[in-house]
Order: sequence, then C-alpha cells, then structure tokens
Amino acid sequence: LSGFPKQDSWNLVSKLIHRIFAVDCFFHRGTVGESLDVKKDGSTRSTAVGILWGTLATHQVMREYMRHGIENHPSISSEYVRFLVANCGLSRLQKLETTTLQLQSDLKSNMAELKKTMESVKKMAASASNKADQVEKAVKKK
Repeated sequence: LSGFPKQDSWNLVSKLIHRIFAVDCFFHRGTVGESLDVKKDGSTRSTAVGILWGTLATHQVMREYMRHGIENHPSISSEYVRFLVANCGLSRLQKLETTTLQLQSDLKSNMAELKKTMESVKKMAASASNKADQVEKAVKKK
C-alpha cells in the first residue's frame, strides 16, 4: 500500500511503537521505578508521590497523543521524516536514473529503426509512383 517493502514498513511501525512507549512514556514512567527504590529514603509518602506523579505524567503524554492524533503528534512526525529520508534517498534516485537512461537508449534505437523504415517506405512509394506512371502511359498509348 505504501510502496515500501514489507520489511521497511515493519521497521517504521516498530520505531513508532518504540518512540511512544520506550521514549515518550518511559521518560515519565521511569519516576515510578525510581520511587519504588526503597533505598532512596524509605518514605512511603515520597514513594506514593513519585508513583502518582509518574502515572499522571504518563497520562498527560497519552492525552497529547490523543489531542494531536497519533499520526500527527510531533514525535511521530519526526520518526516519519527520519524514515522517509532514510528510505527515499539515493537508492530510489539511482534506480530512477537507471530506468531513465534505459528508456532514453530504447527511444534512440526505436527512432533509428523508424528512420530506416521511413526511408524504405519512401523508396517503395517512389517505386510505386513510377510504376503507376508507367502503367498510365501504357494505358494512354493503347
């Protein structure tokens, strides 16, 4: 559907999912893990505050995704741009250039063939005209 190979499409989907959960959400969810680290100060209040803050911050990230629409969120848009730069670059341009050169070569050879055919047709037409003139003269003589 997108015109990209299946593997490249799956790489993009994987990067998008990674960006959402392992980068954007993890940044805020990480505070929950830190809060659960009892070695820090052992206070249940600081643990509860850290868990609550991490949860609410993660919800805020998801709210931003919903507000923009996942496909239009700035984080996702930047991943799309990276993907397009990496996958629509030099290799596709080189393929297009190769195809163009092949088409130009085919056109030149076809034009040369066409010129030969036209010369042959002109000669046949001239010959037919001469024959017609000869037949006309022969008919007039009779």
